[in-house]
Amino acid sequence: MPYLTLPLDRLPNASETAMGRQLIQDARDSLVTLRDRAEKERLEFEERKAVYEATINSLLDQERELEVKIAKAQAFFAPIRKMPDELLGDVFLIIWASGDKKCAWKLATVNRKWRNVALSIPRLWSTIQLKTNTAICPAETIRLWLERSGNVPLDVDITLMYQSSSSRNDDNSGSGSDIAWGYIVFDYLIKNLNRWKRFRFLFNSSFPSIKALDEVKGKAPLLEEFVVGSNDNPLVAANDHWHWLPSGDPRPLNTPSSTPKLKTLELRYVPFRYSSPMLRNLSSLKLTNGSVGTQGLTLNRVITMLSASPRLESLELHINIASNVLPLSTPLTLEELRHLRLGGNQTPVIQQLIGQLITPSLRSLAIDLESRSDTTGLPEALSGLLLRSSGAVVKSFSYGATSSPSSTSFYSSSYQTIFPTSVLPNLFHLEELNVSACDVIAILQVLASSQGQQDLDHPDDETDFGGPPGLAPPGVGGGMFIGSFGGTATPAVLTNNALTNALAAATNAGAGGLASPLTAVATALLNATGGGAGGLLGGLGAGASIPNPPGQPQPFGDDYLCPYLRKLTFKNCQMSQEAIIKVIKLVEARNPDRIGGAGSSGDAAIPRRIRSLEFQECGHVGGDVIEWLEERIENVVYTEATGSAFRIPPPYPYAGL
Repeated sequence: MPYLTLPLDRLPNASETAMGRQLIQDARDSLVTLRDRAEKERLEFEERKAVYEATINSLLDQERELEVKIAKAQAFFAPIRKMPDELLGDVFLIIWASGDKKCAWKLATVNRKWRNVALSIPRLWSTIQLKTNTAICPAETIRLWLERSGNVPLDVDITLMYQSSSSRNDDNSGSGSDIAWGYIVFDYLIKNLNRWKRFRFLFNSSFPSIKALDEVKGKAPLLEEFVVGSNDNPLVAANDHWHWLPSGDPRPLNTPSSTPKLKTLELRYVPFRYSSPMLRNLSSLKLTNGSVGTQGLTLNRVITMLSASPRLESLELHINIASNVLPLSTPLTLEELRHLRLGGNQTPVIQQLIGQLITPSLRSLAIDLESRSDTTGLPEALSGLLLRSSGAVVKSFSYGATSSPSSTSFYSSSYQTIFPTSVLPNLFHLEELNVSACDVIAILQVLASSQGQQDLDHPDDETDFGGPPGLAPPGVGGGMFIGSFGGTATPAVLTNNALTNALAAATNAGAGGLASPLTAVATALLNATGGGAGGLLGGLGAGASIPNPPGQPQPFGDDYLCPYLRKLTFKNCQMSQEAIIKVIKLVEARNPDRIGGAGSSGDAAIPRRIRSLEFQECGHVGGDVIEWLEERIENVVYTEATGSAFRIPPPYPYAGL
């Protein structure tokens, strides 16, 4: 196409105009031709592309088919096909023993051979482990599980959860299928009672067929652990009388038991009988019943029940005990008891029960009180227990309220239980302290002070140590550092319990390892009267001192209480400004250096460094406080309470600490 040069300094003439228009028309015609050609080429490309893609896809399909054929051919020669069924079964058992107790259901779906091997091993099906509801798990599943388990011992662990609520004590509540499920399942299970080795059945307050449990009766010669109960509220009326194993008729001691191997028993809100043969020769007993089916359960009968298991290692009781009818017998000694937890809203009865126990092997002690419980005398009862239990090395102590009102007023000072700080001198080896819904001021004060014992002996406020006015806390059980008997006796109130403890110490002096019965009496009287006792005990000689019992560390320079404390937990405690300041003083005293500092190891220093500090639902502590604590303590856990009754807005006046 010729190039047309148009003049820019004038208008084109007629010939130039005609020539320019012709050139434009020719260019437009050429553009149409080019576009048509490009479209034709594009269509041809798309056709060729479709052909090539179809060819490529066909080749890929053939490739995959060949790979499948190769894989199948290789699988035919795979080494696992050469593995004998016995070895394959051993592999299945290893998977089962590693913790996947329901692996049999998965293994049986791989192929025919694996299914046959899985079905031929009853042990794979011996653990019925379910956490479900009746809609998800039909009763026939339990039947299949039992059939496939053959005759091997059974481990049954079923936890039922219901979405809908039902009326308490009403067997007709809930759907008919739900009610039928319980009776059908227990019919299958009870037929195999002779194979039970471990039985654990838990449910919530919506279980409509709880009366099916009453059919659990007969002989269970292999049963070692039995745990049954509700996870929340009781479903059984207080006057219900069952005839199942825990409520069996009493028999002479020489009569063979229906459960000769039973060692662990836990009942939650279900009836039991204190004289049942099932409650004999146990190593672990946990009863949480309230008033369910326990009419007439007096303290005498509780002692009788415990005496039937002299080798108890763990005991937890949270039951209502009626007033005593008969006089109490001699104290009960549980030589092997290591864990003791008592609770309820009848503090006087708990005190009496504590007063009847001697636990020389005790390692863990917990007291769970209902809110607003009267704790008068409880600190003295706990000190008496530790005094009688010479040789007990308690490393974990928990104390406080286990339930709280729905209102936030629970966190006010009127709801805070008084912590028995007078017990702390008897907990020399304590490593873990858990406090719930208690006034923490006195605790923090005595633990932070290098003269914690003197703080207890001469408190600024007579109620700081949690005991009655004028009564100095007893502490011969370990960790109360005794000076000489010289000096002037401090006026004090010598209570009957203190004198009883002194006499008990004298009686048990030979077994407990104290220097002599006279020394035991002198020590207990010295503690009960607050210290001096120079005139009362002058017969021992001026300047005489009482050593700690054998096995207890001897006194060292600073008089810290609980010098081996490593973990401290506060739950539902009022964290006022004063309490927060005392927390900081406590950490400064026991963890003076930051983590990683020159003196932060704390493995040899006295007192030991605190390794863990937890505040669970204790109100607002302050982010700056938490950061400061985290610099000195390895594990700091803080969860703020939902109520705002005692939140104190920051900043806090930490200057001058």
